[in-house]
Amino acid sequence: MACGGEYATSAGAAARIDSLSSRPVPDVPPFGHRMLNHWSLDPDVIYLNHGTVGAPPRRVLAAQQAIRDEIERQPARFLLRELSAITVGEPRTAQPRMRAAADQVAAFLGARGDDLVFVDNATTGVNAVLRSFLFGEGDEILIGDHAYGAIANATAFHAKERGARVHTVELPDPSRGEAAFVECVVRAIGPRTRLAIVDHITSESALVLPIAEIVARCRREGVAVLIDGAHAPGALPIDLPALGADWYVGNLHKWAYAPRSCAFLWAAAGRQESLHRNQGSNGLSGRPRGDRVHAGAGDRRGSVLQPPSRLGGRRALERAPANELPCGGIDGRHHGDGSASGANGMHQGGRGPAA
Repeated sequence: MACGGEYATSAGAAARIDSLSSRPVPDVPPFGHRMLNHWSLDPDVIYLNHGTVGAPPRRVLAAQQAIRDEIERQPARFLLRELSAITVGEPRTAQPRMRAAADQVAAFLGARGDDLVFVDNATTGVNAVLRSFLFGEGDEILIGDHAYGAIANATAFHAKERGARVHTVELPDPSRGEAAFVECVVRAIGPRTRLAIVDHITSESALVLPIAEIVARCRREGVAVLIDGAHAPGALPIDLPALGADWYVGNLHKWAYAPRSCAFLWAAAGRQESLHRNQGSNGLSGRPRGDRVHAGAGDRRGSVLQPPSRLGGRRALERAPANELPCGGIDGRHHGDGSASGANGMHQGGRGPAA
């Protein structure tokens, strides 16, 4: 979880990183072959799969490498003293890099850095919530029939472990409008329903669901809500607190142009103390919430340390109209398949296998 506004780094490395992100943003060329200059993609291939494992722009990869170079000059200092609040050795006065990065990413999402932690991908975040949720025998989890396969599998696994059951909701045809989606979910709530997992952009059908309305109705029924927003950051404007959900997971390496793999898990204030990572390591108890997903010296350096706003990847392209960006835009009008808004306000997007 690191990077952000203030750095406890060597002056030279900080200057190199700052120079990458503070360069004047170049004029974005029209959609077409000239846009390839911003990526390392094979020029002989028309690449339409940004939504699966991402495709970072060159400037993002350059900033990522600058951080890697800095780490290798002082690995122990960087990973054990500067990266997170879990420190070894001399005390630190500067903000941990993970927390600085969380502050920047949270601002991009309308949230506070204290309410956000980093995970490898959206599926990892969903598993953390499912593992932490106290299901009882006979409790029920709602999930849509358009859900991403890995999320459906994880839900079934955790439900079986706890004696709970999964209720798969058949979503209506988009032609029926947004209200039909809300009512479909609400009608499926039963007396033992404890959790609803709702897609922001569905995996199988690329629909943008009316999640604010769904969340409000579920909360009115006493049902907690986890939003799977694997494709939303960078594709749609997001204000996490305004959605009213209990948890939200999203990827940054897809449409926000961060290096892979980089994702976040946001939790409402009342849901944070009970939230734990998927594996045991340092910081399981007595540590700040923000470090509960940091499990050791994994390669978090290339992705989390430089959120998209710092790297300038998304920023370098965001002045272009949505229909002139490769594979769609950043304002929700176009997504991975290049399609525009569908019927009755339902939008179409895209999702690949690496969620």
